[in-house]
Amino acid sequence: MTREELWENYCREICNYCGHNILPKGDPSFCKSKYCEEAENSFVINKKIKLEIEKVTELNMTRKEAKVLLPIIQAYAEGKTIQAIDTTDPCGTWNDVTNLKINTDFEKYRIKPEFKYRPFKDTEECLEEMQKHQPFGWIKNGGYWYNIVSAGVASVKIINTQGAVVTLLFSTLLSQYEFVDGALLGVKKEE
Repeated sequence: MTREELWENYCREICNYCGHNILPKGDPSFCKSKYCEEAENSFVINKKIKLEIEKVTELNMTRKEAKVLLPIIQAYAEGKTIQAIDTTDPCGTWNDVTNLKINTDFEKYRIKPEFKYRPFKDTEECLEEMQKHQPFGWIKNGGYWYNIVSAGVASVKIINTQGAVVTLLFSTLLSQYEFVDGALLGVKKEE
């Protein structure tokens, strides 16, 4: 649990704990937020809550990596939604990020796409669009490439990173994957 989550979940309890155990004579007029860290630490120990250790480390990067990361940081500063890939999911789901914690694996982040595309309506439309992108039948997500092994009425099948065959709806393709050339897996909407 982070300190932020601790406050979200236990704010009142921490303040009550502080009032009974930390503040001089339990007088709330002494508070003024100057005892918060001490109260948090004591509360965490007393309740046996495990906190994540937040440590500041250096981030070494090349100019090429900085060029990849810069648009993500700029978009984050402008209030756009940033997404990170879920590396525990064999198909790599993109999830919205509330607090940007950058590591050196820059391909794990992206600016959430604003879709001017729609999912494929059927197999024929999917295959027609696939013909336009090389290598044929290959898609990517979070640094991994997947080969589409079959296409159905409203979905495709791929083999995930664990070797299992997975069915992906056309809507999932649009929101989570792209062709290896960077194009979205969908059809451009008429404006």
